[in-house]
Amino acid sequence: EYDPRLALLIEKELGLNDPQTSRKNAWGNLSYAELIARAIENSQDKRLTLSQIYSWMIQYVPYFRDKGDRKSSTGWKVCQ
Repeated sequence: EYDPRLALLIEKELGLNDPQTSRKNAWGNLSYAELIARAIENSQDKRLTLSQIYSWMIQYVPYFRDKGDRKSSTGWKVCQ
């Protein structure tokens, strides 16, 4: 379930609201591994499938939102 407070926290951690912050990655200041850890930490059972991790990233990380469709996600995820 989408949590708007978590979304704001993630955007802050990514440095998306601070124009003075230089980003480590195209999606922000967290590494890919850190994003996966955040997804798992914020899940109810503290465990997720790969598909659930991708869904979390699409939901909470603006960079990945437009990459949620199959055509634009080539090279980012293989799911189905």
